[in-house]
Amino acid sequence: MDEETRDEQQEQDGQEQQEQPTAVTSEDVAAMIAEALKKIGINPQRSAREEAEREADRLARMSDEERREYKMKKRESDLDERENRLLLAENKAACATILAEKGLPAQLADFVVDADADTMKRNIDQLDKIINAAVETKVKQRLASASPRSGSGGSVESVTKESFRKMSLAEQSELYRSNPELYKSLTK
Repeated sequence: MDEETRDEQQEQDGQEQQEQPTAVTSEDVAAMIAEALKKIGINPQRSAREEAEREADRLARMSDEERREYKMKKRESDLDERENRLLLAENKAACATILAEKGLPAQLADFVVDADADTMKRNIDQLDKIINAAVETKVKQRLASASPRSGSGGSVESVTKESFRKMSLAEQSELYRSNPELYKSLTK
């Protein structure tokens, strides 16, 4: 009997240890990622190093003139890329300003910004039209479905003290909300 209870206790302890969550450190995550990349045949550290080696190899095989030309083209492409990023950032700022002027949230700039200012302006105008149409549709739907409150369409003055006494508590409270002066005069 003692052995059986001891086995059950050990089994329960083992289950409790399995149920307790273990803290995962950044090293554990890095190891898991590296292991997964190795399984699919990718080593990110090696690929960046290999790319640099390939670049150095390519440059070593080139003549001085080809090397100068290659470096110049690479600088030009880097400058073009920077210029495009800067232009896009400037256009995004301008877009946010235009959106704010139109009463639209500046967060929409990500959706309409473009490298070309004319295209961006058309995108903003189109977005403005779409949002205004959607808002107008929703407003019309709400106005069409809203039922008039009791007592607001008819003559409120037709309520007499006698008819007030016959009203339910809900009707009296509605009258209080819609016409407090009349309610006060009827309760005197």
